[in-house]
Amino acid sequence: MKDIILDHLKQSKVPSSIASMLSSIGNVEEVRTKSVIVEIGAMCNRIFFVLEGGLVSQYLTESGSYKTVNFYLGNLQSFVTIPNSYFLHEKSSFRLKAITQSQVVSFEKEVLDQLVAESSEFRDWYQKKIIHTLVEEYSSKSNIITMSSKEMYQYLLREQPEVIRSVPSTYIAQYLGISREHLSRMRKEIG
Repeated sequence: MKDIILDHLKQSKVPSSIASMLSSIGNVEEVRTKSVIVEIGAMCNRIFFVLEGGLVSQYLTESGSYKTVNFYLGNLQSFVTIPNSYFLHEKSSFRLKAITQSQVVSFEKEVLDQLVAESSEFRDWYQKKIIHTLVEEYSSKSNIITMSSKEMYQYLLREQPEVIRSVPSTYIAQYLGISREHLSRMRKEIG
């Protein structure tokens, strides 16, 4: 399994030395479709790296329905955690759910923190990765707030086609804030 983790990390442009460190501490987990790996209200002390399949983060609205707020695929935002829980030690305000049969590697915060303390090379990479992830999240949120659902769908088609190819329409519709029927009509209209 270590070799599989190492290969995937290198394919994701993780430097070889960092990939070696991570592959030695990661735990591979098989996650069934629709399984929740972090529930709202739980503590999240792990970072996940998506090897295969995909995850979504979801928020529970006041009306009792779930709203998809982001996608995590092997080739798109493959590192994921619940930031308020992981960094601030708060109960999770989101859940992470598998959208397909998935394989992830989990890394325990305590072990990552130890690597940060022991290796300046790892610390520098880890901090850059966190900043990059936060910038991606901010950009994603800015787009969803400022674009209409049609503009956002066109953006996904153009900039993140793997989302359109890999993510079931239910989650794309939730993300766009529209019904699946509206998404279907929009897809036909756009072509």
